[in-house]
Amino acid sequence: MWGNGIDEALLRFGNGDIWYLDNQLGSVMALADDTGQVIESYSYDAYGAVTVYDASGQQIDMTNYDNRYLFTGREYNWQTKLYHYRARTYVPSLGTFTSIDKQNFWNWRFYANNTPTVAVDPLGYFSAKWHARITQVALMNFLKDECIKSLILENILQDLPRPSGDPTAPYDIRHFDDCKFAEGLAYILKKRAKIAELARSWQPWCLVCPFILSHFGWLLHTVQDFYAHSDWVDLHIKKSLPLKIWRPLKNSLIVKGTPVISGRWNKPEGFKYLGRVVPHHDDINKDDPSRRYFWFAFRMAVEATRYEAFRPLVRLGGRVFSVALLLITFCNC
Repeated sequence: MWGNGIDEALLRFGNGDIWYLDNQLGSVMALADDTGQVIESYSYDAYGAVTVYDASGQQIDMTNYDNRYLFTGREYNWQTKLYHYRARTYVPSLGTFTSIDKQNFWNWRFYANNTPTVAVDPLGYFSAKWHARITQVALMNFLKDECIKSLILENILQDLPRPSGDPTAPYDIRHFDDCKFAEGLAYILKKRAKIAELARSWQPWCLVCPFILSHFGWLLHTVQDFYAHSDWVDLHIKKSLPLKIWRPLKNSLIVKGTPVISGRWNKPEGFKYLGRVVPHHDDINKDDPSRRYFWFAFRMAVEATRYEAFRPLVRLGGRVFSVALLLITFCNC
């Protein structure tokens, strides 16, 4: 049985069910039986090389329970000591893949852009780089580099199976999958409200600023994914309409009579949304340049990032501030 994350194993049925216990990266840290007793546990170095222990805590050579789901939830071959990351095979002892990333030649063979303690690469590609680029392109002429780096880190952490950002927001909601538009909109509004609340808290700005950066980074990830995971861009192009960003609470999600959809993640095949059959996420996403309309989605995500940064958000002392103006004025950004 699987959870909301892309590789989130929960339970293996059989002669004595086995539960998977994972950490924030989605790495399986232990197996437990139906009583909650740990029957096998694992530890990893930074790049996923595994050490296995039995129920008494003694180190053993390999699993006693035929468990193949380990580092970041990916499949491990105990004989070859290699991981299967869908597009490529990964060597944890070296921290590299056995082949180059065809979508990112300058990244060559390195796992998760050499940031394995904060990022994951479930497909064998590091598409989080596009969130980083969108954020940088949108804000580099307005905010200082250190602030942009903080926003990028918080942004890409939202791709973890259990995000450091907002653990109460399921994966499909913070990524606009499964046509969760109402829920995604509610999440964006929640983040806006939280940033405004922090700004009005009258706490010392040295304490408030890191939290504003965090919530804004989390918000941006969801805003940007709307264009990669829905067919908003596709519909505008196919209906010969000028491309424009979606402004939550201002624009309809029906484009010239056709409702916008996003790809299935947890929903079964045949799932419909407002009368439209919803394709799988892999058939509709624009997560990298190999996908149709990627650069149109990239451009819209940049514009939407700027919109969120500069839209009026909160009034302080008779003056209206956007998130960007808060960061520039009070956080030395």
